Amino acid sequence: MVIVASGAFKHEEIVEKEKSIFLKLSHGSTTSSENVDADAPLAQFAVAFKGSSWKDPDSTTLMAMEAMLGSYTKHTKSSGVGEFKISQLVQKLEVDKMAESMMPFNIKYKDTGLFGIYATAK
Repeated sequence: MVIVASGAFKHEEIVEKEKSIFLKLSHGSTTSSENVDADAPLAQFAVAFKGSSWKDPDSTTLMAMEAMLGSYTKHTKSSGVGEFKISQLVQKLEVDKMAESMMPFNIKYKDTGLFGIYATAK
């Protein structure tokens, strides 16, 4: 897990805030189904990898990959493109009804970046 903050924060303030939130989580051998909030209708998650900085030669490649992945929102399926969407990932999400939404992200910083997808699913 990575905690990121930007702005006029003191490192110690962020650490203490996160401790107050995450120390409530179990340290035992619970299963993921035991940690699920039954009142929450959707799981929201992101899968990310180290991306590229603005100056990195791979920056343009990752921008193209982000566009090629496409995005999906269950509520826009009335657009008529259905199973003929650009990426196989988006096609699979639509046809198999595997998620409510999915969008790629490509965040760039001065020296590094994050590349991945954010999704919501039941």
